Amino acid sequence: MGKVLKFIGFGLAAVLILFLALTAYFVYQTYQLKEETFRSGYTYEIHIGTNKTLFNVTLFLPLPAGEIADELSAGNVYNPENWSFEIVDTEYGKMLKIRADEIHPRYPPEFRPIPVEPGKESPKVENVPYHENMLKISAKSSREINTKDPIGNEPLLLPKYGLVEVECIPSCSNCDKCYSYETVIYANYNATPSTTVEITIRLEGTNSWWAYGWSFNEYRDYIYVSLSGEHHCWISASGYIVAGDGIY
Repeated sequence: MGKVLKFIGFGLAAVLILFLALTAYFVYQTYQLKEETFRSGYTYEIHIGTNKTLFNVTLFLPLPAGEIADELSAGNVYNPENWSFEIVDTEYGKMLKIRADEIHPRYPPEFRPIPVEPGKESPKVENVPYHENMLKISAKSSREINTKDPIGNEPLLLPKYGLVEVECIPSCSNCDKCYSYETVIYANYNATPSTTVEITIRLEGTNSWWAYGWSFNEYRDYIYVSLSGEHHCWISASGYIVAGDGIY
């Protein structure tokens, strides 16, 4: 009986050693994969939505410093052909100036979706005009981005006023911290009184890696403003920061 128990003990010890060895190998491989595939970068996007055409458009919009501003100065920007852009000094600091003779709705009114009555086929439409009113800049970072504590450590949209920590929205319940603040934009364009315009500015700083599947963590800083009719002035807007979203 003693020999049997000793044999079982040796067997269990061998299984335990094998399990620990495999676990250590998996942890090491995971670490190696993360180190080899780890990358960090920033993305800056501006989206302009309108239900009617805007004319003689000039916008001054919040801009982050650092790598994004460098890429912008170098002209590494995705933007509509009829938009011109440059970094300018304003009374609120450096901002991104966008200039366009016209900014059109994404889809012309005659091509917008219409409800189809039951039993009838949807009309076929070809060659639908499409305007992607978006400016986008991507920049690599040579270091790991501090996504948990970006304030004071990472590029953010500027200017900012009245920055306060707030409760994160339910869809971001696992995020580390969230903040709200006020800012300004300058909007100068001609439009009809029934025109509505939505401007969204978004900055993301992201770390990502592959270890048996892609993982990431990031911080996000975004501004949203909704306008009606035409404008020729500075306008207050609200901003929101999400910090520490993802896997750590």
